[in-house]
Amino acid sequence: MQIHLGEKIRELRKRDKRKQEDLAAALGVTSQAVSRWEANGGYPDIAMLPAIANYFHITIDELFGYNSDRQTKLQSYIEQADQISRQKDPAALIVFLRNVLSEFPSEWQLQYRLANALVSLGYQKSDPGKIVTRECGSSQYNAEYNAQNECWKEAASLFEKVLKKEVDDDTRTSVIFSLMLLYAWMGSQENAERTALSQSPARVSREVLLAIHPAKTRKNTAARQSFA
Repeated sequence: MQIHLGEKIRELRKRDKRKQEDLAAALGVTSQAVSRWEANGGYPDIAMLPAIANYFHITIDELFGYNSDRQTKLQSYIEQADQISRQKDPAALIVFLRNVLSEFPSEWQLQYRLANALVSLGYQKSDPGKIVTRECGSSQYNAEYNAQNECWKEAASLFEKVLKKEVDDDTRTSVIFSLMLLYAWMGSQENAERTALSQSPARVSREVLLAIHPAKTRKNTAARQSFA
C-alpha cells in the first residue's frame, strides 16, 4: 500500500502540473514530507487521506489505484457526449458535460468537448452580421461585439486549461488553432501572442522541406507512386 500510494501521489501531482511545494502548502506539511511519500520513505497519516484525495479531485479508492470503474464510467460519459454532439445540439451537450464535469472536474477530454460546444453555441447566439464588419471594401472582426460573447470567453478559458494537461498532439494542435481563432474574433492580441509564443518553435515542416528541392522531390514522389 505504501509503495503504491507514493507512486499514485507523484502521478497525480505531475498530471495536474503541481510541484511538491504546492501539495505540501495545501496540506499544511513540509515539501520534504511529500518528497518522502513519493520516494516510498513513508506515507501520510490516514487522517490526511481525504484532504489528499480532495486536492486531486478524486476519491480515496482512486488514490489507492482502484480506478478501473472510474475509467470505465468516464469513457462511457465521453461516448455519450460524442453521441449528443452528432445531434448538432450544443446547448444539450453543454448541459450534459457540465453535469459530468461536476464528477470529473479535472478531465481534459470533457473540458475539451465542453469548450468546442461553447464555441458552437456562442456562434449560434451571435448575429452573423455583427461578428464581422465591412468597411471600405475590407472585412474585419468586430472585436468589441465578439468580446462580449460569454460562451467564447468560457471556451477560451477551458482551452487554456486543456493546454496545461498532457494531451495528444492532434488535440493540442486543435486547441491552439481554436484559441488563436477565438482571440482573433475577440480582438485579444495579447493572449494570441502569448499562446503562440508559448509553443515550440517550428524549425522545419513538410512544406519547407519539399520547397528545398521541388523538382527532385516531385521526381521521387512520382517514382514511389509508380511502385504503389
